[in-house]
Amino acid sequence: MKLKDIKDDLIPVIKRLPTYGKLSFFLFKDHRLNRFQKLMLIAGLGYTISPVDLVPGFIPVVGQLDDLYVMLTLLHKVLKSLPPNVTKEHLQEVELRIENIEDDIKAVKKASGKIAVSSVKFLGRSIWFITKTAFKIGRSMIIRNKG
Repeated sequence: MKLKDIKDDLIPVIKRLPTYGKLSFFLFKDHRLNRFQKLMLIAGLGYTISPVDLVPGFIPVVGQLDDLYVMLTLLHKVLKSLPPNVTKEHLQEVELRIENIEDDIKAVKKASGKIAVSSVKFLGRSIWFITKTAFKIGRSMIIRNKG
């Protein structure tokens, strides 16, 4: 896994963030959305800006990916819960397609998976190195004490 691969997956998503912000704003102002739908939009934004997260924001990249995933997923759920003509109207207003959101959700999940796999591999290599080093040190101490 290369950082470039993750970057390539996420650049289109990041470029669309301002558009997602506009879409959320326009949806929130629309009187055709019920309270629950508006609450979902607020929850997505709230989770994104809240310091309390499933994955803390101070963990580079992963801390932001969970925010992005929650926001996009809730936005998608709101759009899917609307009558098709209302969804189409709002998506056209910001020049998006529902497939853009679905692709971006997949890209965030894919990037998160790549980072998780890479982290586990790094942890495994670190544990192996520490164990091997500790064994060598212990063995050299035993040899010195015998002599």
